[in-house]
Amino acid sequence: MPEKLYTQDEVNAELAKARREFQARKEELEVEIGKNRAAEDELVDVLKSHGVEVRENESLTDAGNRVLAILAEKSAKADADHAAWLAEHTAQHEAKIAPLRAETERLTGEINTRRIDYELTTTAQKLGAFNPDQVVTMLRPHTRVLPGGEIIVQNLMPQASMQSVSEAVDYLSIDKPNLFTRNVTGRPDDRR
Repeated sequence: MPEKLYTQDEVNAELAKARREFQARKEELEVEIGKNRAAEDELVDVLKSHGVEVRENESLTDAGNRVLAILAEKSAKADADHAAWLAEHTAQHEAKIAPLRAETERLTGEINTRRIDYELTTTAQKLGAFNPDQVVTMLRPHTRVLPGGEIIVQNLMPQASMQSVSEAVDYLSIDKPNLFTRNVTGRPDDRR
């Protein structure tokens, strides 16, 4: 196949086309370089705002990593400061509340003791105890107030671990008959 011969006009047209393509590509690259420089300048400004100067022969990535390390250190310090503040205020709050809790517990205990004594005394009186205070003294160590407010007697009867106050006093009237009037007189049980 014979070689094609180009005319000077054809060569000039091809060279002009190649120059235009080269120039267009050069302009594209210059735009990209300009964008990269703008981004680099922006990064440098961000680094400077955090007190980091880009050192000679240091990449922006390394400088950015230094900023991240500084930010992580500041964040850790802020977290530690917050934890210390929270611990201090929690301790102050607990110190203020502790006496109130103690007083509340004391009053709740006193209320429960009085409720137990009242319940035991009235039940012992209803069932004919000579001295209701003796029944109260015997049953109080076994008596508890449940969270719902119900008063129960624990571990008094062998077959039941918990019973009501009336059941416990009734059991006591059978177990200790000398404490109750109905058993001394020999009269039938008339409490029902």
